[in-house]
Amino acid sequence: MENRNLLDGDVTCPHNVSFFFWFETDKKIDLETRNDVLFLLQVEQKTIEQKKKKEKRIRTRAQSH
Repeated sequence: MENRNLLDGDVTCPHNVSFFFWFETDKKIDLETRNDVLFLLQVEQKTIEQKKKKEKRIRTRAQSH
């Protein structure tokens, strides 16, 4: 995941740092922004899971032919 600029770019979260740890330690993030980012992470995670399922179906179909 790439770095995301929040709050006009003055706060970033390195991709290798847990978002939960980052939010707990950085009080500059307001609750609404935190919830927005967590929602986006959930959407992103679902997209990744859907891609994996689709790839698995394609591989399974290819193996059966």
